[in-house]
This record gives sequence, C-alpha cells and structure tokens, in this order.
Amino acid sequence: MSKHNSSVDAKVIINSNDGRTFSLGIDQTITIGRSTDCDINFEYNTFISRNHAMIYLKNNRLILKSTGKNGTFLNNFLITNNYEYIISENDIIQLTPNGPTIEIIKIHSVTDLSQPKKTHRVLYISGFFSIILIFISIFILIYTGNLETRIKENEEMLKKKLAENLAKSEILESQLSDLKKINEQYRKYFNNQISIIAEKMFESNHNTLRNSSFSIPISNTVFLVVNSDQKNSITSIGTSFGIHRDGLLCTNNHVISTGYKHYIKFRDDYIPAQVIFSNVYYDIAILKVPLKINPLKARIVTKSDIGTELYAIGFPWAMMTGDDPTVTKGILSGITKDGTNLITDAPINKGNSGGPLITSEGEVVGINTFVIREDDVEAGGFALNISILKGICKELGYEY
Repeated sequence: MSKHNSSVDAKVIINSNDGRTFSLGIDQTITIGRSTDCDINFEYNTFISRNHAMIYLKNNRLILKSTGKNGTFLNNFLITNNYEYIISENDIIQLTPNGPTIEIIKIHSVTDLSQPKKTHRVLYISGFFSIILIFISIFILIYTGNLETRIKENEEMLKKKLAENLAKSEILESQLSDLKKINEQYRKYFNNQISIIAEKMFESNHNTLRNSSFSIPISNTVFLVVNSDQKNSITSIGTSFGIHRDGLLCTNNHVISTGYKHYIKFRDDYIPAQVIFSNVYYDIAILKVPLKINPLKARIVTKSDIGTELYAIGFPWAMMTGDDPTVTKGILSGITKDGTNLITDAPINKGNSGGPLITSEGEVVGINTFVIREDDVEAGGFALNISILKGICKELGYEY
C-alpha cells in the first residue's frame, strides 16, 4: 500500500487473536483472501477465495466490497458481491459462514461516516448563497445606476440555466425509460428460462413431488420462508421443512437472521412463524407455526453411503416460479472430518438455504446451507448433517 497524507487508521483483529494495524489513505485498499498477494491472507484456508474481499476509503467513508465466490458476511448478513457497503466501528466481517472474522476496532480522521451526502442538502446550501449574492448585487447596482440593466441580464442568465436543466431532465427521463425497457426484457427472458428448467426438473400437484427417480409427499412438509422488516418490506427468503407434527420447522440461521418478522407460505396464506431456537455456529434455526406438519423422516449417513444419489429441494426462484419448489440432483460426495457437514455436487442456489437434502426414498440427510465456488466453477454444496439437528431436538425435548 502507498503512503498518503490524509489517512484513516483502522485496527483489524483477525480471529480475535492476531491484531494488525493498517493506515488507509485515499485510493488505498486492503485486500483479503487466500492469495499471498493479499494484505490479509489465509493461505491455507481453502474455503476462502483467492481474492475474497477488499476494504478501502472512498468519499470519507470506509467501504467493504465482497469479490470472492464463497460468501462474505457483514454483522451476520450475507452481502452481495461487487456492491459497496459502508462499515463502521465495531462491525464484524466474516469470511464464509464458519470462517475467520475481522473486527473494525477504531476509526480516526474520517468525517461524515454516519450519513451519505444528500444532493438536496448541496442544493439548499447553493440556493442560500445564491440569495445572499443576489442581495449584494442589488445593493451595489442601486448605487451604480445600472440596476435595470443588471436585472435584465440576470433574467436572461436564469432563462438559459432553466433551459439547460430542462434539457438534462429530458435526457435523464429518456435514459430511465431505456433502463426500464431493458429490465423488462431481462425479466421476461429469465422467467421463460426458469419455466423451462422447472418443467424439465419435476412435476408437482402441490401434494406430491415427482421425477424419474423418486416420488415423495410434500403437502405440509416443505415451505417457503419469507422475512420482513418492521415496515413489512421483504428482506430475504429461504426454505424450511417439517421436523415435528406440532408445527416445528427447520431452516438456516442466515435465512431468518435479517428479518424482524417471519412467515411461511401455506397455500395462499402467509402464516406467522416464531423462532424458538437459533445457532450461528451451526447456521441452524427452528421455527414454530400454528399448523399440523408432516415431518420428513431423518436418516444419518456414513462414509459407506458416499456415492448415494441425493436431491436438494427448495425455492431458489420463489418469486417467479410461484408455490412450486425446485429439485436439483447430485450425489453424496463426502463428509467433513468432524462429521458436521455433508458435501454434495447437487447445485444449491440462493433460496435453497434451509431446505432438505433427501435420498430417493424421501429421507432427509442434511440441511442445505451454502455452496463453494472457485474461479467461477462450482466446487461443491454443503449441507448440515441431520445428526446435528437430531441432537438439538433432543435437548429441546422433541423426538426427531
């Protein structure tokens, strides 16, 4: 990193035991990733992308941008790749769901971090000074005897500025109209592609899910999860599935962590759901709804089951495909050393999170959690081993 006179000091703690201090100036960047060229590198952590994220100063704000394929979390919220997020003191950055964390301890010499600059504030200030200048001009012109001439000149100048602003406004309206047309074309294209994929993958009558390899009942079993903020605006969606007939559902913690209120889609209604358990480490949450649920039967797999065909069920495109879940096919590729996660090549997309990973007999073996991608190639999906859920249910007094 090059030196700059104007800088921000941010003390960075990695895994809470390896403190480093970085001095940032304008146009400087701290890079984070597995590459040895990164300022903060995790050379031996294969779950982290080579160039995973970056922190830099822009317009007097400290910015975080995720550039990797394996997910970056800001305060337990999965952020979108290549978007800029303003970060502040005490913010926690986590690399992958269970990866190392970086904590922003102190920020100095940065002004106006709390609020972005507002265009209307600039206009107000500009207008205020314009009024002052007008009064000064009037005062001077009264004594010079050229007031009438100056007024006419000012009128002509104002008319010219008004015409320029009107022309700019028409250009912006034209560009906005073009963007709306492009957006509508993309929406129609993707809706068409999703319909084709869904038609090839499975047939559904809202009661039974079928393809060439299996047929299982899904009525009152697999549900779309919808989360909203305090203003009832949707913040995220995901998938859940039944684990106990008394209204207990299982999903991922990151599915519900961004919401203030939680609902499940039941036929044409949205039923309120209560979070009765959540765990960030295992990325698991248990919901309770006032319905009778058909739970999926659990099955614990071992290394001898590697190669078994598996199916990931969920709602990755729920807002476009409606009430029907999607199915992706793969095999059990492996089990992590600690037995916590199952590895599968069945594609797991956003919206699949929290859904069941099942066998052809309809037995759930894992909870779809996240997917690892490396250099634009999908390396494998991860699902929490169902044995973890069984242990949690036992502690809560439920048999699963």
